[in-house]
Amino acid sequence: MKVKKEKEGFMKKLKNKINSYKKKLRYNAITHKTPYRNKKNTK
Repeated sequence: MKVKKEKEGFMKKLKNKINSYKKKLRYNAITHKTPYRNKKNTK
């Protein structure tokens, strides 16, 4: 039972990580659509 609970917690953490990563990617996509603002930051 304990192992199952730990696994569920792990999956929840993983899901949160993936969701935040997707949000970050979406945010980056939005910011990079405006090149005039980000021309200094491109490497």
